[in-house]
Amino acid sequence: MADVILANNFKTAASTTIEAVYTSPTTSKGTLITAFTASNSAIASSYFSAYIVDASGVVGDPVQPQSIVVKDRKNAGSGIVNQLIPAGGTLRVSDQNAGYLNFYVTGREL
Repeated sequence: MADVILANNFKTAASTTIEAVYTSPTTSKGTLITAFTASNSAIASSYFSAYIVDASGVVGDPVQPQSIVVKDRKNAGSGIVNQLIPAGGTLRVSDQNAGYLNFYVTGREL
């Protein structure tokens, strides 16, 4: 199966709030994350966390905890790449400063 875009230029709406970026189809066997980038073209550095949440919606510990993205740089999210989002589950992120970071994610729906 070919990779598909799961998120293209996603920005959070509220600071430090965990927000859903992508929901894996309930009819699939899950979605494998093949690439993840958080880029920062804002006025200052910001940090993010990324979570994989199952269909129950209960948020646990982040898969990618508090990773800094310096102004005019990017972070490849090494802790999130190759993780599986279960069927009906979501990929969620939080950003220290709402709208500072742009999230790009590709994956393969299984």
